[in-house]
Amino acid sequence: MRPLEPGEEGGNLLFGDGAAAPADKDGPVEEAAEPAVDMQDGPVRPAPVVVAAAESSGMSEATDAPSTKDHPASAFLGKEFLLWLWWRSERDFGTIDLPHYGPVDLWIDDRIQFRTGGDNPQTSDLKGGAPATSAEARMALVSGKTVETARVGMRVKEREFFFSLRSDPVELAGLKVPGEVQDGVDERIYERMFLLEEATGIVDALFFLFCGERLSADWNPQTLPAIRAWVAGNDN
Repeated sequence: MRPLEPGEEGGNLLFGDGAAAPADKDGPVEEAAEPAVDMQDGPVRPAPVVVAAAESSGMSEATDAPSTKDHPASAFLGKEFLLWLWWRSERDFGTIDLPHYGPVDLWIDDRIQFRTGGDNPQTSDLKGGAPATSAEARMALVSGKTVETARVGMRVKEREFFFSLRSDPVELAGLKVPGEVQDGVDERIYERMFLLEEATGIVDALFFLFCGERLSADWNPQTLPAIRAWVAGNDN
């Protein structure tokens, strides 16, 4: 398979089987020997994470849309963050130890959406079951598509949350929280506020953890090759 060129249907600078990866933003394009996940270097600028309107469900649902703190990253890091989160969810049984929150279990739930590059981008959805574990999902990365949206499941102690994460900018939507309090309007409101704050705080912590790894000296020699091997299916 020949390398995908930037601007081609399905091509981009982040993923693909032999995807073209730039030496720098304005420099010549070099071909990668293996499926590449080429994260761009660049200045860091704020990008907000916003909780959008909640979806209806049998569980308690979020009705407010509070904004969390701005993250020190530009909007282009959203697609990289979703890929990194997917990759991390398949390592160490999907458990990430976060400061203040402790062990958090993560998994891609029942939907993942991909997007092609070029002037006429197209989106494709994989829904139902565990789409992130399917051959179609892995081939989407290999063919040069990026992750546009992912439905994420998260477990903190005995509490389970479900939400969608969108990229560019990073946006948390459709948050569903586990309602445990049955009696008392005030008690249910306080519980919901606590769970909203906990869920958005964990997403913040995950994003800051990603940014720390992204800017660390280990990114190019260790993390990036590990993600490329995972995309290629050579991580075992």
